[in-house]
Amino acid sequence: MTGDDAVLKIINAECGYRGRNGTRIVLEGVSMDIDHGMVMCVLGRNGAGKTTLFRTVLGVNPVLGGRIELDGRNIA
Repeated sequence: MTGDDAVLKIINAECGYRGRNGTRIVLEGVSMDIDHGMVMCVLGRNGAGKTTLFRTVLGVNPVLGGRIELDGRNIA
């Protein structure tokens, strides 16, 4: 964790999907800070939620809990 100057902050986020059958949470309690120039790798088994996390950070999926900030602004 790097602090207040992070470009991307993920704070206790819940990621998943909303659909006709309700909400399905895939990831919960995800927190990390990413600064300018950092290189990051996300590893995990198939179906662990890596793509769901990226889709949520990109705004394709809604943030179901917690928050994600880009340059200090909540992406929600």
